[in-house]
Amino acid sequence: MLSREELEKICKEYCREIWNMDIVCPITIDGRIKNSLAYFQHYVGRKKSPVAIKFSKRLVENYSNETIKDVILHELCHYVLYMQGKKYKDGDTDFETELRKIGASSTNTIPIAGTIYVLYCSCCNKFLDATDNKKKADRWIAGYKSRCCSSKLIIKEKSVNDTYNKEKNKNKCSIKTRTIEDILKK
Repeated sequence: MLSREELEKICKEYCREIWNMDIVCPITIDGRIKNSLAYFQHYVGRKKSPVAIKFSKRLVENYSNETIKDVILHELCHYVLYMQGKKYKDGDTDFETELRKIGASSTNTIPIAGTIYVLYCSCCNKFLDATDNKKKADRWIAGYKSRCCSSKLIIKEKSVNDTYNKEKNKNKCSIKTRTIEDILKK
């Protein structure tokens, strides 16, 4: 698992290497992030400034260095375009063009890794839903019945490996970057 210091070093190196820019906001690992792998936090309005780039604890605990690199590049792309005054939000033309240029993935293209909770009908064993949130799964079991048989729900805990394959993401990268391992050797 990468430490916050290692993550910060990697982010700073990639930012200098690709865009020749320094990062002026903190890089953090946040265990409370549940709905994404990372995000770029900033102020909008009169005080337009970056606040932080936050990475989920789940990302650094459950994903390969290749996937972590992809998420880092995605968040740095938000940061750099924001600092340059360009369109930096997911789906914006400038943002998606820059992602392709650096070979990073678009939003919501990396599958969940780690422990997931799969819900089934207790009568017919039909798949109903899945989540990576244990509390949410427990609420579903306690408060709902299946539509198929009006039976109780059962939950099965599964461990899912990071199966993200960069080759499936056909972004043509015109910039070569070092691996996380190479940056940390320095």
